[in-house]
Amino acid sequence: WTEVNNLNTARDELGGNGTQTSSIAYGGTTPPATAKAESWNGTSWTEGPDLATARNNIAGAGASNSAAVAFGGGPPASSLTEEFTTSTNTITAGAFASGGNLGTARYQLAGSGTETAGLASGGGSLTTVTGDTEEYDGTSWAEQSNLSTARKQLSGGGPQTAAFVCGGFTSPP
Repeated sequence: WTEVNNLNTARDELGGNGTQTSSIAYGGTTPPATAKAESWNGTSWTEGPDLATARNNIAGAGASNSAAVAFGGGPPASSLTEEFTTSTNTITAGAFASGGNLGTARYQLAGSGTETAGLASGGGSLTTVTGDTEEYDGTSWAEQSNLSTARKQLSGGGPQTAAFVCGGFTSPP
């Protein structure tokens, strides 16, 4: 690990996706919940258009800082989905737009895949934990095979067709 430039807005419970040289971070808690979004180019973070709705404990999918999908979040549990696209690989030229809502509102969920082939897995609310897994096709979500163990505060990665989840806990606090 090597220390590099920090986010412009310090926060926790944020979502993000991308690669070592092309990433995007969004939402989180400063506190309170924020809609901030920033793009990473391998060297530094650039402020960009914010999410339409401030959320923390959010998940996302996407392969770069030019295309992403942010979903879920809360509390309270949210089903909101916002898509980010830009044609110039810079966040300042892009915008978040409303996407199809998750079938199950939740936060502290895992995201993986890309903006047109993503997965949302696990998560929950203040009183529930779920193993629900949904697949995003760039327009809408569809229920898929659920996780074998329901859990929240988990992490995920990989492409939609070979994704993984790890960690998390299995019961409400």
